[in-house]
Amino acid sequence: MPPDALSDPTTPFDRRAYSRFALPRSMASAMAGLDDPGSTPGERAGHMRPDDLVIGLTVRAGDGLEHVRAYPVWIVDHYHVVNDELGGVRVVITSCERCQTGSAFLADPPGPEERAPLFRAGGVFCATLMMSDLRSGSIWRHADGHAVRGRASTQGARLPWLPTLVIEWDEWLWLHPDSDVIVAPEDPRHPDARHGHGREELFCRPGIDPAFLPTIVGPLDERYPEHELVLGVDLEEPRAYPLREVQRAGGVVHHDGLVVLAGPGPAGSAMRAFSASDTLGQLRRDEGAAAFRDDAAGSTWTIEGLAIDGPLAGTRLEPVRSYSMRWHAWVYSRRTTSLFLCADPGPDAGGADAAGDLAAVMQAWRTAGVDVRVLGPVPRQRRPRGTTTSVHATIDSAPVLVHRFEHLAAARDQEAFEGAWACDPFAARVLPRRSVRVGSVVVQSDAWPRFVDPAQLVPVPESELPWPDVLDRLSDLAPSSTLDADDGPPAFIDVLRALRSSGYEVLDPGFLPPAQLLPDCLDAIAATIEGDRFLWYRFAGTDRAAAAAASTPTGHAVAAGAFVARSTPETMYRHRVYEIDYAGDDVIRWSPLLDDERFLRSMRAACDPAAVPGPPEEDPT
Repeated sequence: MPPDALSDPTTPFDRRAYSRFALPRSMASAMAGLDDPGSTPGERAGHMRPDDLVIGLTVRAGDGLEHVRAYPVWIVDHYHVVNDELGGVRVVITSCERCQTGSAFLADPPGPEERAPLFRAGGVFCATLMMSDLRSGSIWRHADGHAVRGRASTQGARLPWLPTLVIEWDEWLWLHPDSDVIVAPEDPRHPDARHGHGREELFCRPGIDPAFLPTIVGPLDERYPEHELVLGVDLEEPRAYPLREVQRAGGVVHHDGLVVLAGPGPAGSAMRAFSASDTLGQLRRDEGAAAFRDDAAGSTWTIEGLAIDGPLAGTRLEPVRSYSMRWHAWVYSRRTTSLFLCADPGPDAGGADAAGDLAAVMQAWRTAGVDVRVLGPVPRQRRPRGTTTSVHATIDSAPVLVHRFEHLAAARDQEAFEGAWACDPFAARVLPRRSVRVGSVVVQSDAWPRFVDPAQLVPVPESELPWPDVLDRLSDLAPSSTLDADDGPPAFIDVLRALRSSGYEVLDPGFLPPAQLLPDCLDAIAATIEGDRFLWYRFAGTDRAAAAAASTPTGHAVAAGAFVARSTPETMYRHRVYEIDYAGDDVIRWSPLLDDERFLRSMRAACDPAAVPGPPEEDPT
């Protein structure tokens, strides 16, 4: 089959490629769909963090009312497909952590009306997930709703598309304060929705799942990094607009009859595409309102294409069928896609505004003769926890990330762990970066490409990535007054060093991806201690840590000071590689360290030295 034919949704389905990753029946029964989940009003959603990614959906029902609901990605990614009803309208919401998708459709496949229009996930084709419906038995691409096999495919069917926003929870609530949000079901095979399948995934993590590679038909694409987020526009001649390129253009792209928005703010990661309107002028980002301004018409527009003030207030732009996903999930089904690249960065892409409270530090470096240039903000989903500002930049032409932290503890942890993420079972540590700390500022290498293959599985040696000598001297080039910060909460690195001093082997520390963070914890890491894997959460106080340890769904967690240590053994799930199907307490080998008095005393002394009494004083007589 020629590569160009792959862009045609009516191309005959390649069964052999699909079967190279067919979901085993035992796995499918544990996670291939969630039906009619419960929900709660957003104002009472104590299970949510402000920075949680959600799939935001608005449905206008037959009663003429809008029904608004958010689907947290950390819940949906375990099931991949959610069958739901809003205002009497049956919908299907799809998400895959490997593809970073988040789409929604009317649940309206062809077939006998007496059969429920339910969907189930299963199998992978062209490195993206497929789903089947129980009405017609057809197979559909879950990201874009195209039928590729079965009765529906012979009719060239596409599920009716519903616009969504893959957006952070606080941003969605700002747009829709009346939204409700689904809650995790009581599922004995998945008792902790922030653990298990999908929880290890990181926003725009490079590397195609090796099991997905054999499902790709044709050569690997080398035009753009496979992990970068794009908005794929479903036109006769398909297009893709990478988030990074649209943000470099200032968050707005007017291109060949389309208007593409990214945001809502400079560090936002949501995207939408609309048909250009004769009444619409040239949009620009309005930083103060986290929206977009049309100065010619005098109106402000939300990222959903709604005018909220001015003469066009209440007007809506016409959305174009489009989907947010990683580049590899889009291009291998549409090889003829045209790729938008930003030739001229917009005025809001970099500069003093993006530098924020880093501006004084960077100016001191420039005064010392260092060439420092700000390229733009790092998306919030990619930023370390505890940062006040985080930007892409170059220092003497070397690409770097520069982070300013609220507290020294977070900065010291970032330096010590080299910014590495713990994405176990995919990898114990991913994306470590050479780092240097200057007070509360951490500078990290950001050289790209970091891999020698387009699937991004074989890394370039760290020694071959550029790191100019000047970066090791930055602490001598800025006055200390620009770098001051409070010590803040206890640092993870101090706890791990104290455990090492007590004789325990501690390996592979890395930060947990945002989806694993408990609602009120400050940050969390994973580390291996004496061969056992642990998650460590840091809270603002001892009371919150104690409450979190007591409420851990699977138990086996201990609080010490402001920290919680939780055992997370490899035997927790029957399917280890994808962490599916909770094995049960009679099978799981929980770490014996949490029952070891010597370890618990060492842990308490490491986490809260002031609370642990020292040895009794000797009687002088």
